[in-house]
Amino acid sequence: MSPTLREPERSTAREAQDSPTLAQVQVLRGVAAASVAVAHAQHDAADLQTQLGHSFQAWNPIPWSAGVDIFFVISGLIMVHSSQRLFARPGGAQLFLKRRIARILPLYWIATTTYIATALSVPSLVNQNYLNSLFILKSYFFIPEARPNGIVQPVYELGWTLNYEMFFYILFSICLLFPLRWAMAALLAALVGLVIAGNLAAPLAEPFAFWTNPILLEFGFGVTIGILSICQMR
Repeated sequence: MSPTLREPERSTAREAQDSPTLAQVQVLRGVAAASVAVAHAQHDAADLQTQLGHSFQAWNPIPWSAGVDIFFVISGLIMVHSSQRLFARPGGAQLFLKRRIARILPLYWIATTTYIATALSVPSLVNQNYLNSLFILKSYFFIPEARPNGIVQPVYELGWTLNYEMFFYILFSICLLFPLRWAMAALLAALVGLVIAGNLAAPLAEPFAFWTNPILLEFGFGVTIGILSICQMR
């Protein structure tokens, strides 16, 4: 790693540790992720109970799926905040992608592999009745694919949010090649443009429908909050 990146990386880590607000946001992200997990778990439980001939009463004191929206907003904010020293720096984009992939890829691949092994060996334990080699390959590499029921989910169903995250990472890493002000303006314009293009060209086949979904704007909203927080600190 080049000397120009070592100090920014350490400084960014110190800023993240010293910022109470950022720590609170991380806690909120954990709560949002747990909320999504509860929503999916109840959905799978309902399907399994139906297969067994039983009824299932969901527990919904709050809209669990709203955790997804919170998760994406926070994701945009965190990316801007933690990477602010990497903009327009040599190797900044590569460092960003390397850290993000190292944080997500191993655990996701382990979870996916475990899920596939369970589905093949003891299918009654998981709500999984659609497996083929192409679908599995796309699942491993975060390429959105629609199941026969029309729902866009990878083999490991909870991983659909990571499909968006990886898409965000790629867009964000490209923007890191430029100074912060211009990069964020270009990123927001790209997100809005993708949503508009997807709306005008609808219906689109996957993965293009997935990559132009209005949910992208939630990430853009988080990016905007991140920019405003940086401006306030300066």
